[in-house]
Amino acid sequence: MDNLSIITLANHVMDFLLIAAAVWMAITVAKLRLGGALSSSVNRIVVGAGILGVAHVVETLCLQYGMEEHLNELVHRGIILAGFVALTLGIQSLVGAFGQSKA
Repeated sequence: MDNLSIITLANHVMDFLLIAAAVWMAITVAKLRLGGALSSSVNRIVVGAGILGVAHVVETLCLQYGMEEHLNELVHRGIILAGFVALTLGIQSLVGAFGQSKA
């Protein structure tokens, strides 16, 4: 096995682990049976994590199937931005659910 195939295999394994972690988060949150604002907040955070995992799978597949590198990076960053927006909205709604902290 040459270095390139080892790196490719490592990329695929890490992509799988990212998606598996997001699926685990979703299953774990579903078992909590949260309600109301807390449920909505945690769901947004889980969606954000899922989007971040998908972003890396998309990047790997696009490179593997010949998408131009600069376009691939732009698409990747767009998906990452969407993931961070979801995470930010989830955290913001958590703060709203628990009230503002007076630091």
